[in-house]
Parts: sequence; C-alpha cells; structure tokens
Amino acid sequence: MAKPRVYLAGPISGCNDDQRTQWRKEIRRGFGEEFDFVDPTDNLVGHDRSDYEVVAADIVAIRECDAVLANMWRESIGTAFGILHAHSAGRVVVVSDPNFINNRMISFYADAVERTLPSALNAIRKHLLAQNRILGIEKRDGTT
Repeated sequence: MAKPRVYLAGPISGCNDDQRTQWRKEIRRGFGEEFDFVDPTDNLVGHDRSDYEVVAADIVAIRECDAVLANMWRESIGTAFGILHAHSAGRVVVVSDPNFINNRMISFYADAVERTLPSALNAIRKHLLAQNRILGIEKRDGTT
C-alpha cells in the first residue's frame, strides 16, 4: 500500500530560506518512512513561473495529496488559501499553531489544530486511519 501523501503548507512569501525550508526538511527526515511529503519549496516556487502558474500548480499539488499539514508559526494568506482549497477538496487538514495565533477562520476549516508539528502529524495519522475504516454507508432503504 502506498504511503499517504501530505502537503507541507506554511509561510513562504516574506520568509528567508531557513524559515521556508528548515521545518519542512526536519519533518521529511523524521517522518519520511511513514508519509510521502509534497514540499512546495522543492518545485512549486520560482523556476521562472508566473504568480498564476505557481498558484495553479500549488492547488493541483494540494488536491493530489491525502492531507495537508499547515505550519502556521505566523499568519500567511497563501497558507490560509491552501487550507481552504484542501478543505474544499475533502482533504484532511491539520494545522500546527505553535505560537497560539488561534485564527478562527483557520480553525473552522481545519480538521484539527495542534501545538506541535509531531502532534499535527499524529492527528493526520488518526484522521486518515478513521477514513480507511469506513467501508461503506448504508442508506435508509438498506442499500450500501
């Protein structure tokens, strides 16, 4: 069985290289045996693309994943829109809010809000497991 794909959302614009990439590298190193990660800093950002092309590729990447881990160590409009797109596509969305931003809109669209990245990945794990346990839905007329 393929590993679940998790999109690593978080602030990019207005961040230095370490702020954009360091936490993503640590997550990939620590949890790469269990999850396949899609990191937008790898190939979605830059590469002589227009802003429109970057956003369009980002939306496709989010929709192709099973879940989104959003590291909201600071507020980010791009991350907020990514959360909305993931939620709209029916993806599991878990937010890490280590600095207690407590944004109502983010909390509304997230399946869970955690304080640390490892606890956020644990929440993703639980949500994905719960989804896999649903084998069918029985309708009122008895059909599945």
